[in-house]
Amino acid sequence: MGFFGSKKVKPAFVPARNLSAKKTVNLSYGVAGQAAAKTSLIKANGVDFEKKVKSAVNMQKAMGVGGLRWDVIALIDESYSMEHLFSNGTVQKLTERALAWTAGVDADGMAPVGGFASGFKWHGEVDLTNVMGCAASWRCWGGTDLTAGLKAAFEVAKGASNPVYLFIVTDGAPNNRESVIEMVSKMSEYPIFIKILLVGNDRQGKEFTDYLDNLERHQPGRRLFDNVDAQHIVDVVRVSDDDFNKAMTEELSDAVDAMKNAGLAR
Repeated sequence: MGFFGSKKVKPAFVPARNLSAKKTVNLSYGVAGQAAAKTSLIKANGVDFEKKVKSAVNMQKAMGVGGLRWDVIALIDESYSMEHLFSNGTVQKLTERALAWTAGVDADGMAPVGGFASGFKWHGEVDLTNVMGCAASWRCWGGTDLTAGLKAAFEVAKGASNPVYLFIVTDGAPNNRESVIEMVSKMSEYPIFIKILLVGNDRQGKEFTDYLDNLERHQPGRRLFDNVDAQHIVDVVRVSDDDFNKAMTEELSDAVDAMKNAGLAR
């Protein structure tokens, strides 16, 4: 579980012998140090957003993934325990900053966004024309069925033409932990990288996301490549742009190399 500190040390990865690459994508590159999304769309969100995008692009370049194009998908925890994080603006602030980061890597500036609680529902695509205030219409409506969210995102990701960057905003542990681990394992057969953004201070949530982040230590040989990185963001307001963008970019370079070695990307 990282919190913007030193690079995490993980054990040597052992690829699952019973899994194989189900899809291979050709990696596409733009200009390192230049946002993938259109400048006009970025500027339309204001100077503060534009600065956040610039910071994100600089960090992506510094951490070795500058210019690489991704398709982005977002999952938002809408369980009842998230209610105060919606009402105090945490979810909106976090979504804005995450989408500023994705503007650096996703050329169309669009991300299918869905909410999971007692099941799953798509909210449609959040893009650079409606990022500000996008969370105002999202509501909490049940438990924490992360498995349902992963299944829906997986179906979309299978049709992507670029590697997929899936980010998940959540505050706690899911209803069924083993089914989440099973989905993460299946998704490792595709070029999909999962970034978990844990918010709040739920102990069980931290324990589980830490477990997923260190799945290789607990269940070696379960996945085709290390496809998960978890970051704990207690208070998004107090996190600098550089630290946030470092958290979003961490482990991407290693994941791309692992995708190549597993035959998922070339």
